[in-house]
Amino acid sequence: MDVSILGSTVARYLPLGTWLGRPLDLLYSRLGGLNGSLFFHKGWGDLGCVNLRDDLEVISTWPPPQPLGLEWRLLERSSWRGIPFRHFEGTFRTPCVERVYNALPPESRQGRVQLLIPDGYSAGVLHLAATGDQGWGRRLRLGWPMMQQGVATMVLESPFYGARRPCEQRGAKLRHVSDLLTLGWATIIESLHLLYWLGEEGCSAKGLYPLDDLSVVPLLAPRSAAVAYCDGAMRPLMAWEALEVNAERVAAIVQSAAQAVSHLREASYALEALEDVRAAQQRSLASSGEEHADKQQQQQQQQQLLREGQADAALGGAASDRVKAALVDLLLSQRQGHREQQRAFDHLRMVLETYTDVNRYPRPRRPDAAVIVAAESDAYVSTESVRQLHHYWEGSELRLVSGGHVSAYLLHQSSFRQAVLDSLQRLGTPGHPQR
Repeated sequence: MDVSILGSTVARYLPLGTWLGRPLDLLYSRLGGLNGSLFFHKGWGDLGCVNLRDDLEVISTWPPPQPLGLEWRLLERSSWRGIPFRHFEGTFRTPCVERVYNALPPESRQGRVQLLIPDGYSAGVLHLAATGDQGWGRRLRLGWPMMQQGVATMVLESPFYGARRPCEQRGAKLRHVSDLLTLGWATIIESLHLLYWLGEEGCSAKGLYPLDDLSVVPLLAPRSAAVAYCDGAMRPLMAWEALEVNAERVAAIVQSAAQAVSHLREASYALEALEDVRAAQQRSLASSGEEHADKQQQQQQQQQLLREGQADAALGGAASDRVKAALVDLLLSQRQGHREQQRAFDHLRMVLETYTDVNRYPRPRRPDAAVIVAAESDAYVSTESVRQLHHYWEGSELRLVSGGHVSAYLLHQSSFRQAVLDSLQRLGTPGHPQR
């Protein structure tokens, strides 16, 4: 479902859309789950697809040794409100390191980008996709009016989305957790190369080249993917049962990847969660005793269920002992299901905090030019998460708009554009780059 379908209706009733911000987010999330598929229904995948230590070294050696090799075709040459422009679509081989390249499905290995460029442009903006944003339209819609200020708009199609979506994937629902990590790291590398290309093509007047002076404008974006996937409106869309396996392996990966390295801070949120999980496991072991005591307790629970007559009631009293025992096991598993889902929840949170927490990564060189926009009643992205990012990017500006995630996109696009333009403008004033 395209969020823009709701636009014409909600925009007519702006106060109502603002008041219904959070409920509208929850409704939109539920509608997104109607096709029957869930995120990560194939499990964890290969979490070794991203190696933070090695991959950050690639970024630290800049500029890139080879150009991106973009191939362009002209889609349209026309004018918009009296402004001559050209609209291009480009393709390129993703410049990821071999490990990440091989982890991408074949469909995702060719990048796709569109460029909306007015005559006499002086600045360029790269718009990245939100979760589920598979087309060009939403982000190009932000870009059209900014041509009046001489701003070119580049829109990157993310791996696993649109024409880069693997044939086995239904919609935007990634099959493995590792797909999200691969998508994220490929997007980082591709974005850096595209920004470098923009700078080489003449957008340096507004700081796109060199990358030292880069304006960053997070729009309704969380500090970490864990905020949206584990705490926000997307939580019911996770295939928690598929993530209940390999808990010890996942914990070991988190323990290693969460450590600080030369360019990366310690993943404090992930390590705190890991300690909480381990403490809970210790308490569980202390209360339940040894393995023999656990089995004895399970047998006692089975006998209790039989005495309560739940199996007989469910089967109408006409079933063999073997069938009754199977039903007892099912009832027990239902009682234990919440505990298993909590374990999967804890481990997904740890992984996402380890790999996607922006507060682990170096700050922008010009945080004073960053403008962060959040929605007051966002059910996907908590304002607390956005404030944590704002606090880490010391000197950045935080702007709050009314409504929720969906209604903010529909009703506050002019605020988003103004945030981008203000951020670009600040690059033209003296600042204090962070080293």
